[in-house]
Amino acid sequence: MKGFIEVTKLKYSIYRIIMKMSHKYNWHYAPPIYPEKDIQLWCKWCGFRQTIKRGSSYEEIKAKIEEAQKGE
Repeated sequence: MKGFIEVTKLKYSIYRIIMKMSHKYNWHYAPPIYPEKDIQLWCKWCGFRQTIKRGSSYEEIKAKIEEAQKGE
């Protein structure tokens, strides 16, 4: 059991060094996820999240223009 604990500590310390070095250079493992219509990048290692707003689609813009023209 003692050998297992030593190996686990070694793996954790190596992993920690790699994560510190990668995040020092602002490198994250952040695959995109798509809640609603936005794109969200979420780092699986540190929990960093960034939301990127998607632009409106052509149909939404066209509907807004037509609605504004009807009101005039």
